[in-house]
Amino acid sequence: MDTNLIKLFAGHIIVVSEMDKETKRDLLTFVEHASDYQVKYFLLDATLVEDTKSDLARSIVDSKFDISGLPEKVNHYSSLSEGAVGSVAGMLIFSPVVWAAWRGVAGLVSRKRRECGTFRISKERDKCLEIVPIIGLRRKIELLTKAEKDCKQAPEPSKCMESAKKNLYNLKKKLDKKEEKYRLRWNERAI
Repeated sequence: MDTNLIKLFAGHIIVVSEMDKETKRDLLTFVEHASDYQVKYFLLDATLVEDTKSDLARSIVDSKFDISGLPEKVNHYSSLSEGAVGSVAGMLIFSPVVWAAWRGVAGLVSRKRRECGTFRISKERDKCLEIVPIIGLRRKIELLTKAEKDCKQAPEPSKCMESAKKNLYNLKKKLDKKEEKYRLRWNERAI
Protein backbone atom coordinates (compact mmCIF):
# COMPACT_ATOMS: atom_id res chain seq x y z
CA MET A 1 0.00 0.00 0.00
CA ASP A 2 1.23 3.48 -0.88
CA THR A 3 2.92 5.15 2.10
CA ASN A 4 1.63 8.56 1.04
CA LEU A 5 -1.98 7.36 1.20
CA ILE A 6 -1.37 5.95 4.67
CA LYS A 7 0.17 9.29 5.71
CA LEU A 8 -2.79 11.16 4.25
CA PHE A 9 -5.19 8.95 6.21
CA ALA A 10 -3.16 9.41 9.42
CA GLY A 11 -3.10 13.17 8.81
CA HIS A 12 -6.87 13.19 8.37
CA ILE A 13 -7.33 11.27 11.63
CA ILE A 14 -5.12 13.79 13.43
CA VAL A 15 -6.79 16.87 11.91
CA VAL A 16 -10.34 15.77 12.75
CA SER A 17 -9.41 14.69 16.28
CA GLU A 18 -10.25 16.81 19.31
CA MET A 19 -6.63 17.31 20.33
CA ASP A 20 -5.23 20.79 20.86
CA LYS A 21 -3.51 22.54 17.93
CA GLU A 22 0.00 22.12 19.34
CA THR A 23 -0.41 18.35 19.69
CA LYS A 24 -1.92 18.11 16.21
CA ARG A 25 1.00 20.06 14.77
CA ASP A 26 3.52 17.79 16.52
CA LEU A 27 1.75 14.64 15.34
CA LEU A 28 1.45 15.93 11.77
CA THR A 29 5.17 16.71 11.77
CA PHE A 30 5.88 13.21 13.02
CA VAL A 31 3.71 11.63 10.30
CA GLU A 32 5.27 13.83 7.63
CA HIS A 33 8.77 12.52 8.39
CA ALA A 34 7.84 9.01 9.56
CA SER A 35 8.56 5.77 7.76
CA ASP A 36 5.88 3.37 6.58
CA TYR A 37 6.54 1.26 9.68
CA GLN A 38 6.16 4.22 12.07
CA VAL A 39 2.90 5.45 10.52
CA LYS A 40 1.34 1.98 10.57
CA TYR A 41 2.41 1.53 14.20
CA PHE A 42 0.92 4.91 15.06
CA LEU A 43 -2.40 4.02 13.39
CA LEU A 44 -2.52 0.63 15.11
CA ASP A 45 -1.51 1.61 18.63
CA ALA A 46 -1.60 5.44 18.77
CA THR A 47 2.03 5.27 19.78
CA LEU A 48 5.04 7.09 18.36
CA VAL A 49 8.01 4.77 17.89
CA GLU A 50 11.52 5.00 16.53
CA ASP A 51 12.07 3.56 13.08
CA THR A 52 13.53 0.06 13.02
CA LYS A 53 15.70 -1.88 10.66
CA SER A 54 14.43 -5.17 12.05
CA ASP A 55 12.70 -7.15 9.32
CA LEU A 56 10.85 -9.17 11.96
CA ALA A 57 9.39 -6.03 13.61
CA ARG A 58 8.40 -4.62 10.22
CA SER A 59 6.79 -7.89 9.21
CA ILE A 60 4.79 -8.09 12.45
CA VAL A 61 3.50 -4.52 12.07
CA ASP A 62 2.65 -5.13 8.40
CA SER A 63 0.70 -8.27 9.34
CA LYS A 64 -1.15 -6.53 12.16
CA PHE A 65 -1.93 -3.62 9.84
CA ASP A 66 -3.23 -5.91 7.07
CA ILE A 67 -5.62 -7.81 9.35
CA SER A 68 -6.76 -4.72 11.26
CA GLY A 69 -9.11 -3.51 8.53
CA LEU A 70 -7.12 -0.29 8.20
CA PRO A 71 -6.06 -0.89 4.57
CA GLU A 72 -9.72 -0.92 3.53
CA LYS A 73 -10.38 2.28 5.48
CA VAL A 74 -7.34 3.96 3.90
CA ASN A 75 -8.47 2.94 0.41
CA HIS A 76 -12.05 3.99 1.12
CA TYR A 77 -10.90 7.34 2.49
CA SER A 78 -8.62 7.99 -0.49
CA SER A 79 -11.44 7.22 -2.92
CA LEU A 80 -13.78 9.63 -1.11
CA SER A 81 -11.20 12.32 -0.55
CA GLU A 82 -11.30 14.96 -3.24
CA GLY A 83 -7.87 15.33 -4.73
CA ALA A 84 -6.15 12.81 -2.47
CA VAL A 85 -2.98 13.07 -4.50
CA GLY A 86 -3.03 16.86 -4.21
CA SER A 87 -3.58 16.60 -0.49
CA VAL A 88 -0.65 14.25 -0.08
CA ALA A 89 1.50 16.56 -2.16
CA GLY A 90 0.34 19.53 -0.10
CA MET A 91 1.13 17.72 3.12
CA LEU A 92 4.58 16.74 1.88
CA ILE A 93 5.50 20.04 0.18
CA PHE A 94 4.19 22.45 2.80
CA SER A 95 4.50 22.09 6.54
CA PRO A 96 1.88 19.89 8.24
CA VAL A 97 0.43 22.90 10.02
CA VAL A 98 -0.17 24.75 6.75
CA TRP A 99 -1.68 21.62 5.23
CA ALA A 100 -4.06 21.18 8.18
CA ALA A 101 -5.05 24.85 8.11
CA TRP A 102 -5.67 24.67 4.35
CA ARG A 103 -7.99 21.72 4.88
CA GLY A 104 -9.69 23.65 7.67
CA VAL A 105 -10.51 26.53 5.31
CA ALA A 106 -12.32 24.11 2.99
CA GLY A 107 -14.33 22.86 5.99
CA LEU A 108 -15.16 26.43 6.94
CA VAL A 109 -16.55 27.13 3.48
CA SER A 110 -18.90 24.14 3.70
CA ARG A 111 -20.08 25.24 7.13
CA LYS A 112 -20.67 28.79 5.84
CA ARG A 113 -22.74 27.44 2.95
CA ARG A 114 -25.02 25.75 5.47
CA GLU A 115 -25.24 29.03 7.41
CA CYS A 116 -26.54 30.78 4.28
CA GLY A 117 -29.62 28.61 4.60
CA THR A 118 -30.23 25.32 2.91
CA PHE A 119 -33.88 25.89 2.03
CA ARG A 120 -34.11 29.66 2.28
CA ILE A 121 -34.87 31.49 -0.97
CA SER A 122 -33.91 35.15 -0.95
CA LYS A 123 -31.59 37.76 -2.34
CA GLU A 124 -29.58 37.69 0.90
CA ARG A 125 -28.99 33.94 0.58
CA ASP A 126 -27.82 34.39 -3.02
CA LYS A 127 -25.41 37.11 -1.90
CA CYS A 128 -24.23 34.95 0.97
CA LEU A 129 -23.54 32.02 -1.36
CA GLU A 130 -21.47 34.24 -3.64
CA ILE A 131 -19.52 35.71 -0.74
CA VAL A 132 -18.63 32.31 0.75
CA PRO A 133 -16.10 31.39 -1.98
CA ILE A 134 -14.68 34.93 -1.86
CA ILE A 135 -14.07 34.60 1.88
CA GLY A 136 -12.55 31.15 1.35
CA LEU A 137 -10.20 32.44 -1.36
CA ARG A 138 -9.13 35.38 0.80
CA ARG A 139 -8.30 33.04 3.67
CA LYS A 140 -6.39 30.68 1.40
CA ILE A 141 -4.38 33.62 0.02
CA GLU A 142 -3.68 34.78 3.57
CA LEU A 143 -2.60 31.28 4.54
CA LEU A 144 -0.37 30.81 1.50
CA THR A 145 1.24 34.20 2.08
CA LYS A 146 2.17 33.07 5.60
CA ALA A 147 3.23 29.64 4.31
CA GLU A 148 5.56 31.25 1.80
CA LYS A 149 7.53 32.67 4.73
CA ASP A 150 7.75 29.19 6.32
CA CYS A 151 9.12 27.56 3.16
CA LYS A 152 12.66 27.71 4.58
CA GLN A 153 11.61 25.00 7.05
CA ALA A 154 9.91 22.77 4.45
CA PRO A 155 11.59 19.54 3.30
CA GLU A 156 12.22 21.10 -0.15
CA PRO A 157 12.31 24.91 0.27
CA SER A 158 12.65 25.77 -3.43
CA LYS A 159 9.77 23.48 -4.39
CA CYS A 160 7.68 24.96 -1.58
CA MET A 161 8.37 28.56 -2.75
CA GLU A 162 7.64 27.70 -6.37
CA SER A 163 4.37 25.98 -5.46
CA ALA A 164 3.32 28.80 -3.12
CA LYS A 165 3.98 31.51 -5.73
CA LYS A 166 2.13 29.60 -8.45
CA ASN A 167 -0.85 28.91 -6.17
CA LEU A 168 -0.92 32.51 -4.91
CA TYR A 169 -1.00 33.83 -8.47
CA ASN A 170 -3.85 31.47 -9.44
CA LEU A 171 -5.85 32.19 -6.29
CA LYS A 172 -5.51 35.96 -6.69
CA LYS A 173 -6.66 35.72 -10.30
CA LYS A 174 -9.65 33.61 -9.25
CA LEU A 175 -10.47 36.01 -6.40
CA ASP A 176 -10.38 39.02 -8.72
CA LYS A 177 -12.83 37.33 -11.10
CA LYS A 178 -15.22 36.36 -8.30
CA GLU A 179 -15.13 39.83 -6.74
CA GLU A 180 -15.72 41.47 -10.13
CA LYS A 181 -18.65 39.14 -10.80
CA TYR A 182 -20.09 39.97 -7.38
CA ARG A 183 -19.65 43.75 -7.97
CA LEU A 184 -21.36 43.56 -11.35
CA ARG A 185 -24.25 41.46 -10.10
CA TRP A 186 -24.97 43.27 -6.83
CA ASN A 187 -23.53 46.75 -7.54
CA GLU A 188 -21.51 46.64 -4.33
CA ARG A 189 -18.18 45.45 -3.01
CA ALA A 190 -17.94 42.00 -1.41
CA ILE A 191 -17.17 42.32 2.28
